Amino acid sequence: MKEIPTETIQTIIRKVFSNAEVESCQKLGSDFAHLHYDLHLSNPEMGLTLKVYLRPTEKREPWKETYILKRVAGETGVPVPQVLLFDDSGQLLDGPYAVHTRLPGRSLGAVLPEMAEEDTEVVGYEMGRYLARLHVMSGERYGDYFVADPLASPHERDYTLARVGSWLKECADNHLINPSVVETLRRTCERADFLDQEKPCLVHGDYHEGKVNVEEGAVGYHVTGISGFEQSQAWSREWDMVQLFGRVFDRYPRLQEGFLNGYTESVELSERFWDRLRLYQLAAAIFQVQYGHHIGDADLTKSYQERLLRLSAVG
Repeated sequence: MKEIPTETIQTIIRKVFSNAEVESCQKLGSDFAHLHYDLHLSNPEMGLTLKVYLRPTEKREPWKETYILKRVAGETGVPVPQVLLFDDSGQLLDGPYAVHTRLPGRSLGAVLPEMAEEDTEVVGYEMGRYLARLHVMSGERYGDYFVADPLASPHERDYTLARVGSWLKECADNHLINPSVVETLRRTCERADFLDQEKPCLVHGDYHEGKVNVEEGAVGYHVTGISGFEQSQAWSREWDMVQLFGRVFDRYPRLQEGFLNGYTESVELSERFWDRLRLYQLAAAIFQVQYGHHIGDADLTKSYQERLLRLSAVG
């Protein structure tokens, strides 16, 4: 997508604040799905984020994120961007866009290398505590929010096997995973006797250090907010942990220690937590293999094919 003219951004902002002036506008980068602008306003003096959704899909991610952000802000106390405007009319931009309040601080992923170990533990604790607050929000059935989900089910096992089965089929149909590995993965999931979470919870869907903002205060770093709720749905707690365990937690063990302490203050982990986590790590790798193929990202597909083999070997 081409640069959005400053005049257009000014018009968008005046839908929220009629007398505002956009003093500065910085494009923060884009990917295949989003375009972000960091805005500084006068009258009122404040910072905002303009988020442009480039590829709305059948899962209606732009509408879903807006719905979830409002719900989380109203029900959990978890700090998230406030939705000031959502527009899908197509009048000013071709696709939907939103104006969000800006979270203070910087991405945890950018800050971690400069943090002291004791700070990582504190931040991990807050990450765990906030995720637990999200997970306290339950639903009546497993599946996507806000849109019809043909795989939805009241039971964790049925939904998880159906979801993983659909990803494995796509991988098999497109020759992304060796057929023998596909069958091994299918049997591993079907034999799992611990998919028994009683009720689904709200999962962020893409919870990792890049979605968590932190800021340094008088006594160290603290979490200022969580963003990026496009992939939210009703599923299992461990689905929100697969991008932390075996990744950033391996490099920052005090971050993991703090996370588990903060999380378990509010939500009790399953007795089979580590078995469940490994299964969901397998599921996430299967998803990423087919997802990389779907969006034409060969590097993503290859990296998760290799990760899937490593995870399978561990089992």
